[in-house]
Amino acid sequence: MGPSPSLSTNRGRVVLVALAATLVAATALGAWLDWRWWEVYRGLTITLWAGGLLIAALVLATVRRLRPIALFPLAAAVGLLLGQNVGPARPELRHTEGGATVSITAPATTTGATPVTCAMDADATELSVAGDPNLRLGILPDDPALPPDIDGREFVSLSLTAGDRWQDGEPDRADAIALRVMIQDVRADAPATRMQSGPGSKLELAWARDGGSLRFADLVHTTDDPDAPGPPIDLEGTIDWTC
Repeated sequence: MGPSPSLSTNRGRVVLVALAATLVAATALGAWLDWRWWEVYRGLTITLWAGGLLIAALVLATVRRLRPIALFPLAAAVGLLLGQNVGPARPELRHTEGGATVSITAPATTTGATPVTCAMDADATELSVAGDPNLRLGILPDDPALPPDIDGREFVSLSLTAGDRWQDGEPDRADAIALRVMIQDVRADAPATRMQSGPGSKLELAWARDGGSLRFADLVHTTDDPDAPGPPIDLEGTIDWTC
Protein backbone atom coordinates (compact mmCIF):
# COMPACT_ATOMS: atom_id res chain seq x y z
CA MET A 1 0.00 0.00 0.00
CA GLY A 2 1.50 3.36 -1.09
CA PRO A 3 1.61 6.59 0.93
CA SER A 4 -1.55 8.63 1.26
CA PRO A 5 -2.11 11.54 -1.16
CA SER A 6 -1.81 14.08 1.67
CA LEU A 7 1.51 12.64 2.81
CA SER A 8 2.87 12.71 -0.72
CA THR A 9 1.74 16.32 -1.10
CA ASN A 10 3.46 17.34 2.13
CA ARG A 11 6.68 15.62 1.06
CA GLY A 12 6.51 17.36 -2.29
CA ARG A 13 6.15 20.73 -0.59
CA VAL A 14 9.09 20.03 1.70
CA VAL A 15 11.24 19.07 -1.29
CA LEU A 16 10.23 22.20 -3.20
CA VAL A 17 11.02 24.42 -0.22
CA ALA A 18 14.38 22.69 0.25
CA LEU A 19 15.19 23.10 -3.45
CA ALA A 20 14.22 26.78 -3.35
CA ALA A 21 16.37 27.31 -0.26
CA THR A 22 19.30 25.57 -1.97
CA LEU A 23 18.89 27.75 -5.06
CA VAL A 24 18.70 30.98 -3.04
CA ALA A 25 21.67 30.07 -0.83
CA ALA A 26 23.81 29.06 -3.83
CA THR A 27 22.88 32.26 -5.67
CA ALA A 28 23.90 34.38 -2.69
CA LEU A 29 27.14 32.41 -2.35
CA GLY A 30 27.93 32.77 -6.05
CA ALA A 31 27.37 36.54 -5.93
CA TRP A 32 29.50 36.94 -2.79
CA LEU A 33 32.33 34.80 -4.15
CA ASP A 34 32.28 36.68 -7.47
CA TRP A 35 32.62 39.95 -5.53
CA ARG A 36 35.47 38.65 -3.40
CA TRP A 37 37.19 36.64 -6.18
CA TRP A 38 37.10 39.42 -8.75
CA GLU A 39 40.25 38.24 -10.54
CA VAL A 40 39.41 36.21 -13.66
CA TYR A 41 41.52 33.21 -12.64
CA ARG A 42 39.81 33.01 -9.24
CA GLY A 43 36.35 33.60 -10.70
CA LEU A 44 36.83 30.52 -12.86
CA THR A 45 36.82 28.49 -9.66
CA ILE A 46 33.12 29.25 -9.20
CA THR A 47 32.39 28.01 -12.73
CA LEU A 48 34.39 24.83 -12.07
CA TRP A 49 32.46 24.21 -8.85
CA ALA A 50 29.19 24.61 -10.74
CA GLY A 51 30.43 22.21 -13.40
CA GLY A 52 31.32 19.65 -10.74
CA LEU A 53 27.84 19.95 -9.24
CA LEU A 54 26.25 19.49 -12.67
CA ILE A 55 28.28 16.33 -13.22
CA ALA A 56 27.22 15.07 -9.79
CA ALA A 57 23.59 15.76 -10.67
CA LEU A 58 23.91 13.84 -13.93
CA VAL A 59 25.53 10.86 -12.18
CA LEU A 60 22.82 10.79 -9.53
CA ALA A 61 20.13 11.03 -12.20
CA THR A 62 21.34 7.77 -13.75
CA VAL A 63 20.38 5.89 -10.57
CA ARG A 64 16.61 5.61 -10.31
CA ARG A 65 16.43 5.75 -6.53
CA LEU A 66 18.70 8.79 -6.39
CA ARG A 67 17.05 10.87 -9.09
CA PRO A 68 15.17 13.12 -6.62
CA ILE A 69 18.46 13.88 -4.84
CA ALA A 70 20.01 14.93 -8.16
CA LEU A 71 17.80 18.01 -8.11
CA PHE A 72 19.78 19.49 -5.21
CA PRO A 73 23.25 19.64 -6.82
CA LEU A 74 21.48 20.84 -9.97
CA ALA A 75 19.84 23.69 -8.03
CA ALA A 76 23.16 24.51 -6.36
CA ALA A 77 24.97 24.64 -9.72
CA VAL A 78 22.30 26.88 -11.26
CA GLY A 79 22.42 29.14 -8.19
CA LEU A 80 26.20 29.52 -8.30
CA LEU A 81 26.17 30.45 -11.99
CA LEU A 82 23.21 32.77 -11.50
CA GLY A 83 24.88 34.61 -8.62
CA GLN A 84 28.18 34.84 -10.47
CA ASN A 85 26.65 36.39 -13.59
CA VAL A 86 23.75 38.42 -12.18
CA GLY A 87 25.20 39.64 -8.88
CA PRO A 88 27.05 42.96 -8.48
CA ALA A 89 30.51 43.06 -10.05
CA ARG A 90 33.61 44.95 -9.05
CA PRO A 91 34.29 48.12 -11.05
CA GLU A 92 36.85 47.62 -13.80
CA LEU A 93 40.39 48.80 -13.14
CA ARG A 94 42.48 51.14 -15.27
CA HIS A 95 46.11 49.98 -15.46
CA THR A 96 48.91 52.46 -16.11
CA GLU A 97 52.69 52.64 -15.83
CA GLY A 98 54.44 55.35 -13.86
CA GLY A 99 57.29 56.13 -11.52
CA ALA A 100 57.86 56.62 -7.81
CA THR A 101 60.40 58.25 -5.54
CA VAL A 102 60.97 56.42 -2.28
CA SER A 103 62.54 58.48 0.52
CA ILE A 104 63.58 56.64 3.68
CA THR A 105 64.21 58.68 6.83
CA ALA A 106 64.84 55.80 9.27
CA PRO A 107 66.90 53.81 10.06
CA ALA A 108 68.96 55.75 7.51
CA THR A 109 68.40 58.60 5.09
CA THR A 110 68.29 57.41 1.50
CA THR A 111 66.29 58.07 -1.67
CA GLY A 112 65.69 56.12 -4.85
CA ALA A 113 63.48 56.09 -7.93
CA THR A 114 61.64 53.09 -9.35
CA PRO A 115 59.10 52.35 -12.08
CA VAL A 116 55.67 51.36 -10.78
CA THR A 117 52.53 49.73 -12.12
CA CYS A 118 49.29 51.38 -11.02
CA ALA A 119 45.69 50.20 -11.06
CA MET A 120 42.60 52.11 -10.00
CA ASP A 121 38.87 52.15 -10.61
CA ALA A 122 37.02 54.83 -12.54
CA ASP A 123 35.92 56.62 -9.37
CA ALA A 124 39.46 56.65 -7.95
CA THR A 125 38.34 54.93 -4.75
CA GLU A 126 40.52 51.81 -5.07
CA LEU A 127 44.24 51.87 -5.73
CA SER A 128 47.17 49.54 -6.28
CA VAL A 129 50.79 50.66 -6.73
CA ALA A 130 53.46 47.99 -7.24
CA GLY A 131 57.15 48.86 -7.45
CA ASP A 132 60.00 47.24 -9.34
CA PRO A 133 62.01 44.74 -7.21
CA ASN A 134 65.29 46.25 -8.45
CA LEU A 135 64.95 49.46 -6.45
CA ARG A 136 68.23 50.04 -4.56
CA LEU A 137 68.27 51.86 -1.22
CA GLY A 138 71.00 52.17 1.41
CA ILE A 139 68.92 51.25 4.45
CA LEU A 140 71.28 49.11 6.51
CA PRO A 141 74.82 49.96 7.64
CA ASP A 142 77.56 49.30 5.10
CA ASP A 143 79.10 45.84 5.21
CA PRO A 144 82.89 46.24 5.49
CA ALA A 145 83.35 42.72 4.12
CA LEU A 146 81.98 43.69 0.70
CA PRO A 147 84.50 44.53 -2.03
CA PRO A 148 84.68 48.27 -2.75
CA ASP A 149 83.38 47.79 -6.30
CA ILE A 150 80.14 46.16 -5.10
CA ASP A 151 77.02 48.29 -4.65
CA GLY A 152 76.05 47.47 -1.08
CA ARG A 153 72.61 49.02 -1.17
CA GLU A 154 69.69 46.71 -0.46
CA PHE A 155 67.13 45.58 -3.03
CA VAL A 156 63.71 46.90 -2.04
CA SER A 157 60.31 46.00 -3.46
CA LEU A 158 57.06 47.53 -2.27
CA SER A 159 53.36 47.37 -2.91
CA LEU A 160 50.59 49.69 -1.77
CA THR A 161 46.86 49.00 -1.97
CA ALA A 162 43.82 50.96 -0.85
CA GLY A 163 40.47 49.18 -0.73
CA ASP A 164 39.42 45.68 0.31
CA ARG A 165 39.62 44.36 -3.27
CA TRP A 166 43.20 43.19 -2.72
CA GLN A 167 42.75 41.77 0.78
CA ASP A 168 41.68 38.28 1.78
CA GLY A 169 39.23 38.32 4.66
CA GLU A 170 38.80 41.34 6.85
CA PRO A 171 41.24 44.25 6.31
CA ASP A 172 43.90 44.79 8.97
CA ARG A 173 42.92 48.46 9.13
CA ALA A 174 39.61 50.30 9.09
CA ASP A 175 40.84 52.46 6.19
CA ALA A 176 41.71 49.32 4.16
CA ILE A 177 45.20 50.66 3.34
CA ALA A 178 47.98 48.08 3.10
CA LEU A 179 51.70 48.62 2.54
CA ARG A 180 54.17 45.76 2.09
CA VAL A 181 57.92 46.23 1.84
CA MET A 182 60.55 43.54 1.15
CA ILE A 183 64.20 44.33 1.90
CA GLN A 184 66.86 42.00 0.50
CA ASP A 185 70.53 42.38 1.36
CA VAL A 186 72.92 42.46 -1.59
CA ARG A 187 74.55 39.27 -0.30
CA ALA A 188 72.80 36.24 -1.77
CA ASP A 189 73.05 34.27 1.49
CA ALA A 190 71.56 37.06 3.63
CA PRO A 191 67.93 36.61 4.70
CA ALA A 192 65.32 39.03 3.40
CA THR A 193 63.03 41.01 5.69
CA ARG A 194 59.37 41.71 5.07
CA MET A 195 57.64 44.61 6.78
CA GLN A 196 54.00 45.56 6.37
CA SER A 197 51.38 47.91 7.73
CA GLY A 198 49.27 46.92 10.70
CA PRO A 199 46.45 48.37 12.77
CA GLY A 200 48.86 50.62 14.69
CA SER A 201 50.99 51.74 11.75
CA LYS A 202 51.08 55.43 10.88
CA LEU A 203 49.91 55.83 7.27
CA GLU A 204 49.10 59.17 5.70
CA LEU A 205 47.77 58.61 2.20
CA ALA A 206 46.70 61.24 -0.33
CA TRP A 207 46.11 60.38 -3.97
CA ALA A 208 44.28 61.28 -7.15
CA ARG A 209 44.03 59.80 -10.64
CA ASP A 210 47.52 60.89 -11.72
CA GLY A 211 49.51 60.15 -8.57
CA GLY A 212 49.79 60.47 -4.84
CA SER A 213 51.89 60.26 -1.71
CA LEU A 214 52.13 57.96 1.31
CA ARG A 215 53.97 58.75 4.53
CA PHE A 216 54.54 55.66 6.67
CA ALA A 217 56.00 54.60 10.01
CA ASP A 218 55.64 51.86 12.64
CA LEU A 219 55.38 48.98 10.21
CA VAL A 220 54.94 45.43 11.48
CA HIS A 221 57.51 42.66 11.04
CA THR A 222 56.12 39.68 9.11
CA THR A 223 57.34 36.49 10.76
CA ASP A 224 55.29 33.87 8.87
CA ASP A 225 57.03 34.29 5.51
CA PRO A 226 59.56 31.45 4.97
CA ASP A 227 61.18 33.46 2.17
CA ALA A 228 61.86 36.42 4.46
CA PRO A 229 63.21 35.21 7.82
CA GLY A 230 65.33 38.32 8.35
CA PRO A 231 65.19 40.53 11.46
CA PRO A 232 62.79 43.50 11.73
CA ILE A 233 63.76 46.90 10.32
CA ASP A 234 62.15 50.01 11.78
CA LEU A 235 61.28 51.79 8.55
CA GLU A 236 59.98 55.33 8.15
CA GLY A 237 59.65 57.31 4.96
CA THR A 238 57.57 58.57 2.10
CA ILE A 239 56.51 57.20 -1.29
CA ASP A 240 55.59 59.74 -3.99
CA TRP A 241 54.32 58.42 -7.31
CA THR A 242 52.82 59.45 -10.61
CA CYS A 243 50.83 57.22 -12.96
